[in-house]
Amino acid sequence: MPVPIPKTTVMKSTPEQLFDRYSESYSDLLNDSIKITGYEGDHFLRCKLKRLQSLFGKNLDSPFNFLDFGCGAGRTSEQISEYFPTAHYVGVDASPKMIHQAKQNSVCDFFSLEETDWKQKSYQLILAANVFHHIPPAQHSSQLQDLKNVLAPGGSLVVWEHNPLNPVTRKIVRDCEFDRDAILIPARKMKALLRQSSSQPVKILYTSFFPKSLSWFAPLESRMEWLPLGAQYLAIIQAPNA
Repeated sequence: MPVPIPKTTVMKSTPEQLFDRYSESYSDLLNDSIKITGYEGDHFLRCKLKRLQSLFGKNLDSPFNFLDFGCGAGRTSEQISEYFPTAHYVGVDASPKMIHQAKQNSVCDFFSLEETDWKQKSYQLILAANVFHHIPPAQHSSQLQDLKNVLAPGGSLVVWEHNPLNPVTRKIVRDCEFDRDAILIPARKMKALLRQSSSQPVKILYTSFFPKSLSWFAPLESRMEWLPLGAQYLAIIQAPNA
């Protein structure tokens, strides 16, 4: 019997409240929720960075600014140099407790969402990974515009989200404690949001098709990115060149 798409339309907690509450238990809850895949969270983090490297690495061989929007405890900062050696990493999160953890674990720059320092830079690459389904829908447009405003000319914004068309994704979200009131966003909706106030095209790529038990098929994923059955998707928009 198919798992229904969550019907939540009102979030009970703000992102700040939610991730302050789960700041200590986040990694354990994440790993427990995705055990059906056979992987832990670090595997998917590396997959994200590897995919970004394949998409943008050739054009980012000089020093550049990388914004991790929704950085949590800063796990991406610990691995980014392996994939982008010239990146200057900046992490931003709504949860002060997550930012506190990140600052303890890394020497990179971290800011709370309410601080303005991160907005004083321009970024060649911005990643918002599994963030927007925790943001109230009424704030999506303004938050995306804030990110587009800090893109450097020719820079790219990558919104990485759960795909509600995938039944395993829906089950994982349903069973995950900190995703209980998440509102999943279809790729077509995210594409429309990104195109607001922009004439730039938006590219949608699907990813995460295979569990660990079928990992030998993983090399096929690059040929399947058009297929809207992956567990997650990337929505990519590029700022105009100067």
